[in-house]
Formats: sequence, structure tokens, C-alpha cells
Amino acid sequence: MASGTYIKVMISSRCGDKIEYGGKRVELSEVRQALKKQIEALRFIGDKRVFTCWINEQEAAREGTQDAWDECLQHVKQADIVLCIYNGNAGWATSTSGIGVCHAELLTAMSTGAVKLRLIQDGSSDFTDRTEGAAATKVNVQMKKYVDRQNLFRSGRKFTTGEELIEIAVEALTDGVIEMTRIGSSEGRSGRYDSGEALDWSRLGFQERKTKMESVLRDAVSGRSESKRDGDKCYVKLGGHQLLTLCHAIPAAFTIASAREMVGMPFLRDHEHLGSMATRQIGPVHLIACHKAVTESQAMKLLGFPDALFVETSFGIYVADKIQKIQLLLLKNCRDEAATLHAVQRAFDWLNRSGEAIHLGDRAKSRKRIIQAISKEQAK
Repeated sequence: MASGTYIKVMISSRCGDKIEYGGKRVELSEVRQALKKQIEALRFIGDKRVFTCWINEQEAAREGTQDAWDECLQHVKQADIVLCIYNGNAGWATSTSGIGVCHAELLTAMSTGAVKLRLIQDGSSDFTDRTEGAAATKVNVQMKKYVDRQNLFRSGRKFTTGEELIEIAVEALTDGVIEMTRIGSSEGRSGRYDSGEALDWSRLGFQERKTKMESVLRDAVSGRSESKRDGDKCYVKLGGHQLLTLCHAIPAAFTIASAREMVGMPFLRDHEHLGSMATRQIGPVHLIACHKAVTESQAMKLLGFPDALFVETSFGIYVADKIQKIQLLLLKNCRDEAATLHAVQRAFDWLNRSGEAIHLGDRAKSRKRIIQAISKEQAK
């Protein structure tokens, strides 16, 4: 098998820190090398080697140099799966006011594909010593704050010994392969809309397609854990509240005015849904399935002004207005049921993984108060 066909794994962590392994206190580097050996020894059907694993111990550039820093980040970008062994130490930094190399590797993994990242956390007292109190360095505290803000893919278990670390890392690697295979099976057909259900949807008229897309959206949203549906309104569990989620669909390209106008600016009528919300229900938030692609500038035109939060993500565009607290999630390429369900899944996964779900909930509470004021004014 050619080397280019291996699944590339990178192990990100400190090397010189101490850990219990094999009945003695050793450097983490020894465990990293044992983990690399075990990963590369894994075999698949027909005794085929599957993985190649990179650790910086085997490279010529020395720790503390800019060359070593750049080399590490380059391997993060190239890796298919990154195993981040987080023991509270952010790693060496090229300046006292910067961040540690382990923190930089984590940031790079998140920015180049968070789905490939698996965080494996230390559960020993050393972790607390490195991240809290007077002994904690600035770079370590910065990294802990960053990790705490993220909802990263991580094992429910924490390690205290090298043996536990290797066991959890192999489990995390297995989980990563399964997750990325599932994503790949969905993405593999991307751009192929000339057959099957995608073609069936294309045969529909605008109104029929819009109805179909919205029905799939509501099924996907209401099918989530602790969610419910009442007619065309869906309520998603979020931080102890039920989030009113209104589903819409643009049944053709965003550039086609007649299709876009079937949705219009739905947030202008949010106050009409106030009667659909009980005391602990908040929102609404608008989920808009787009039959084809959607851009940030198109989302800006839909909102009506540019001074808001626009985030281009794997599922489409997330929009949040800082003043009126309007929130939109525009899902791209909802060409058939499978693609639409996948877009919904990725949208909620992103909200949780990025930590934006907390801010979304806060804005939804504010939005409810705003439409209550609007409703009172309308009643006068």
C-alpha cells in the first residue's frame, strides 16, 4: 500500500512532562512513542496497514525553534485525525506574550476541520497544578480557558497513567474513523444531483418542493432529543428552555427572486408567534433550507443590513443580529431528504461544538422580550 493511502494521525501533546507508565515515572514522550507504535500496528481486512502516525520526537528540528513550531502546525493541517493529549500544559511558546505550541496545534486543528480532532484529558492532580493557582503559567491558563469554551469531541474518561492514556487514545481514534466515515459517505455524493431523490425533488414545482423541504426540516428538528412539534412549529431543548424553531425553505437558487420571495423576511412577523410560546419557551429562531448554495452577501441581503454576525460554516451561514436579536441558520444544498437531514445535524453539532449554542439561547431570550414589546405596541 502506498504511503499516501494511509490515514494520517498526529499526536499533539507535551513530551517532557512526567507520567506513571509501566510501574515507574517516565516522560510522556515514552508513552507517545508506545502509542505511535500501537497505532501503526493496527491492521484492517487482509492484514492491511491503515495508519501512519506522526510525533515530533522523530524530527530533526529542536523544541523551542520557529522551524519546530511551523513543522508541528503543518502536520496538524495534513493530518486526517489529531489526537490532542491535554494534560494542562500548553507547551513551549516562542514569546512570553504568546500561546503555547499545544494550544496553537489545537487552534489549527479546529480551524482546518474540527471533526478530525479528539481531545484526551489528564485526570491527575498534575492537571490542576498546571492550570490553577499561582504556579499556573499564563499560557497554560489561556489554553484551559479556550478548551473550556469549546465543546470538543472528547472521551468521557480521563487518564492518570500511560496505560490508560493509550487505551483511551485508541478508543478515540476508532471513534474518529467511524465519525469521519459517516461524514464521508454523506459528502461523497456531493455535487451529484442528477439521479435518485435529488432528481425527484428537482422535478417538483416551487411550492411542492418548498413544502417537501419544510416537512423534512420539521421532522429533523422535532426528532432531536427532548424536542417536540406542534403543527408547523418545533421546540428544541436548549439550556433548560424550549427554543421555538420556525422552518422555511427557498426552493431554488438564492438568486431567483420568485423563490427567495416565498420566504421573504420571516423575522418581521416574529411577534405573531408570541402566542405559541409558553413561559419557558424562547425565540424564535429561523431555520431556512436553501435548495442550492448560499453566500454571506446573500444572507446579508436577506437580513437587510450588514452590521450583524455572519459566520460561514460547513452547513451554510449562521446569522445573528446584535441589536434586534434576530437569528437565522441558512442550510445549503438541501437537494434531497438525506442532504437536508445532514445539514440540520451539522448545524446543531456546530452550535454545540463552537459554544455558540449558549449565545443563541441568550439572544433567543432577548428576542422573546423584544417581540413581547412589539406585540403590546401592536395591540394599542
